[in-house]
Amino acid sequence: MKGQEQIIEMRRGGMKPLMLWMGDYPARSIHSVELESKDIPEGADLRFVCGLVVQVEGQDKDRVQRWVKACDRAGAARVLWSVYSHRGEGDMARVEIIGMGDSSHVFKDEEGSP
Repeated sequence: MKGQEQIIEMRRGGMKPLMLWMGDYPARSIHSVELESKDIPEGADLRFVCGLVVQVEGQDKDRVQRWVKACDRAGAARVLWSVYSHRGEGDMARVEIIGMGDSSHVFKDEEGSP
């Protein structure tokens, strides 16, 4: 993972982001964490997500769902998730949402997972 150090420092200072983004893309802001392919959700130290609303995004549905479950186990207040496909670059890029849901079951994908 990359980017969690900033969240941990923020939490140590008594602050927390309104929302934390976790995804398989480079961290975009101080409120996002990059999930690298070598990271294992079940073994990750996710204490920094406790009490936070977390958005998990990625291109592999099984892996995204494993991260959702790991964030739930770590005490996240709510975990929203989306799975997407990305093709092309620049102006010709095409991103398609394949599935989405959340741990509060306010909305869920057609399969009702995770």
